[in-house]
Amino acid sequence: NEVFFISSGQVEVAVGGRKITLGAGDFFGEMGLLSDAPRNADVTALDYCQLLTLDRAGFQGFIGKHPELRARIDQIAAGRQAMNQSPAPAPTPA
Repeated sequence: NEVFFISSGQVEVAVGGRKITLGAGDFFGEMGLLSDAPRNADVTALDYCQLLTLDRAGFQGFIGKHPELRARIDQIAAGRQAMNQSPAPAPTPA
């Protein structure tokens, strides 16, 4: 129901057998708002984080006023969706 923008700190996104680290300037939660699909990832703070949030109405208003940002967010979401649908890499032996 929200998109989260990371102002400071780092989070780890666990999805499709992968763990992806995001930091300041990154965002998450957009895929659910763009596709209206249920959440498909777990996000864990790796250290203290400051997150800025927009609810669905705020996000829709924001991207409606900034079509160039909407296009970039769509590109990022499409890349993330493609990565989520590809097989996870095999674990490396210890």
